[in-house]
Amino acid sequence: SRDTSIAKLNDDLSGAKEQVSSLEETITTLEEENAAICDSAMEKITALQEKFATLEEENKTISSSAHEKVSTLKADIKELKTALKEANDNGKEKVTQYEQRLDTLSREKDDVECTRNELNEKLTNANATIDELRHEVKKIAVLEEKVDGLNNDIGTLKEKH
Repeated sequence: SRDTSIAKLNDDLSGAKEQVSSLEETITTLEEENAAICDSAMEKITALQEKFATLEEENKTISSSAHEKVSTLKADIKELKTALKEANDNGKEKVTQYEQRLDTLSREKDDVECTRNELNEKLTNANATIDELRHEVKKIAVLEEKVDGLNNDIGTLKEKH
């Protein structure tokens, strides 16, 4: 009966050792997956930060240029309106030339607005990607909690046996 009890305890101990070994393998796998996810996320974050900084710089440059062009265009349009009144007395040929200049300025203004809108869209896309990466970081935190829980389970199993 005593030998049977010892044999039973040895079997239980072997089973517990197998469970600990299995849990340690699971933890190793999770830690490797976690490290890979972290590395990938950090690379993506770094790339996005660089892209975001570039887009911000481009946006500043274009916005500054756009403000200057809009101011210049407003002044040109005002000047052209005055000149059109005077040109009306000088004949249709001069009026046609000024109308063409107005059209060109209007197209340039539209082009500047279009470029500005494209940059704003790029910034919006970059922000969405950053939000996705934040979600991935939350997933990593969940994995870390799981690893901590498994480590606690191993500690409990080791204390029991």
